[in-house]
Formats: sequence, structure tokens, C-alpha cells
Amino acid sequence: MFGSWGPIVFEMSSRRMYSFSGMQRTVGYRHPTMEIVGDKPASQFTGEELEEVTYEIQFAAELGLDPQKEVERLEELGRKGYSAPLVLGGRPVGRNEFVITKIPQEWKRFAHAGRLVELAGNVTFQEHKPRGKL
Repeated sequence: MFGSWGPIVFEMSSRRMYSFSGMQRTVGYRHPTMEIVGDKPASQFTGEELEEVTYEIQFAAELGLDPQKEVERLEELGRKGYSAPLVLGGRPVGRNEFVITKIPQEWKRFAHAGRLVELAGNVTFQEHKPRGKL
């Protein structure tokens, strides 16, 4: 195991590979501007943006996975608004938990009877900060 997000465990073994590649993390800060007549706008730091993490997925039968089952599991967690720490290499990513916000998918290969055998796509997480938490 090299990482996790709640019940989703990222692992590579001789019989199963549940992994990702191309992770992108976005950290941002809010600096709204106010128009000033006859001068440049003034800006003020008002805080941090919610972090966003996107990674590329590939689920394939030959990697020991059922692509349909795996993407449905992610979709169900997203629909429920499930939040959990995103952990990589034993360390949490960011300071708060994350929720799934998007799962664009490319259904790549099918077997007989229309069974999905390979899926590629992305999973986008957004930092989840419950109201009142500092």
C-alpha cells in the first residue's frame, strides 16, 4: 500500500494494481480586487482557496481489477459526499479531508457480452472543510 482515501487503497502487487499516475495538486489564495477611480485596483488577501487534487486512473481486467465495479465504487462515494483524508506515502495531502467532485471516464475496451475490461480517466478531489472548522 502506498496511499489511500478512506476505503480506496492504492496498491501494487503481483496479482493486483490499483494505482494512479499524473497527480496534480492545486493550492490557491484569494486576492479580490476593488476598483479605484483614477488609480490601479486595490487587492486584499482574504484567505486560502480549497485545495484540489486530480489524478489519472486506469482500471483494467489484466491488472486484477473489475473496471466497472471500481468506477461504480468511486461514483457511489462521490454521490454520498463521502470525505476522508487523502494519504500518500504515509502522509496526509493537505490539512483537511477530501471529497470526490468529478470522474471523467473513457471506456476503452469491452469483452464479449459488452463487459467493460479497460477504463481510463481522472478523479478530482476537492478539500472538504466543514463549516465552523478553523
